[in-house]
Amino acid sequence: MCLTFEVMAIFRTDGRRLVTYQAPPGAPDHDAMLLLDMASPEEAALPGPSSSRPGAQKAGFRGLTGSG
Repeated sequence: MCLTFEVMAIFRTDGRRLVTYQAPPGAPDHDAMLLLDMASPEEAALPGPSSSRPGAQKAGFRGLTGSG
């Protein structure tokens, strides 16, 4: 799979970064990403107290790319 990516440093998080991966819409790699998202569980088990926080959710590829 060939993807482009962007890295964003998150202010005041001791060096944590947000990384997004992308593939051009309609490309086989984009379709593969969508298939991976459909195969993932609906909710991720988040470690620590954040998993019990109301509204804590997993962000899937569709939420990140805006494709559905």
